Amino acid sequence: FTDLYLQSPLDYEWWTSNNYPNPFRFIVECTVLADQSIHDIDFQLDLIDVNDNPPIFSQSIYYISLLETTPINTIISTAISAHDPDSGVAGTFSYYLHNNLSSYNSYFRLISPTNASLILVQPLNYNTMLSNFNVTIVAQ
Repeated sequence: FTDLYLQSPLDYEWWTSNNYPNPFRFIVECTVLADQSIHDIDFQLDLIDVNDNPPIFSQSIYYISLLETTPINTIISTAISAHDPDSGVAGTFSYYLHNNLSSYNSYFRLISPTNASLILVQPLNYNTMLSNFNVTIVAQ
C-alpha cells in the first residue's frame, strides 16, 4: 500500500469560509500491479478545527472619555470586543487587564473573563491624574 500525501495544507477556516463540504469524500483509483485490475477506494475526511488563530479585537484602539464625576461601579464601555476565527473549543478565549505597571489599571476591572466591558472601581480625580492614559485589555 502507498501513503497518501496532501499537496497543500488544509485550513479549517479557509475550507469552511469557502463553503466546501465537511466532512468530504474523495475516491482514489488504485491499480493492482499483479493483475492490472483497477479498484476505487472511497475515503471520507473530517476536517477538524485546531486553535491556530488568535482572538482579534474589532478595533486596534478604543478611545473612551470619562468625567471625573463618573460614579464607581459604572460600566464604562460595552463596545470592546474580540472574536476568534477558530470554532468550538478552539475558538474560546478570555479577557484580562494587562499588568503594564500603569497605576491606572487599579481604577478598572472587567465585567468578567468573557466580557471586556470596563467597570470603574475607584473615583477619578482630574487634578491628580493624567488627562490621557492607557489601559490594555488582552484576549487570549
